Amino acid sequence: MIERYLRQSALAHRGLESQASPDGAAAALRFYEKPLPAAVNLRGDKEDPKFLVQAKQALGLDLPQPPNTVAAGDGLAILWLGPDEWLIVGHDGPPEAEGGIATKLRDALRGHHAAVTEVGE
Repeated sequence: MIERYLRQSALAHRGLESQASPDGAAAALRFYEKPLPAAVNLRGDKEDPKFLVQAKQALGLDLPQPPNTVAAGDGLAILWLGPDEWLIVGHDGPPEAEGGIATKLRDALRGHHAAVTEVGE
């Protein structure tokens, strides 16, 4: 699990909060930082039907099979990265949700030839 205190956005070093105008409504330009998504890398054998079924049960979505495709729904997006590799991105929850995603996958894929790695920040 990635430690929460290690998570930093690309702009964290700029101290933007201390430079913000107290009257944000009057600002000519506004910046909003989108929270970092949860990200989990999954490797496994797409030729193993049990692997595909267990992954779907854990994620609620089929792993995309055609190259360069995405499956999305229920706050997740699964990106095809290679013949045996997918990136699961949680775009609706907090970044620390990757621990829950990874745990579900590890539990579901126990006994399968698979690797689950938290790769956020």
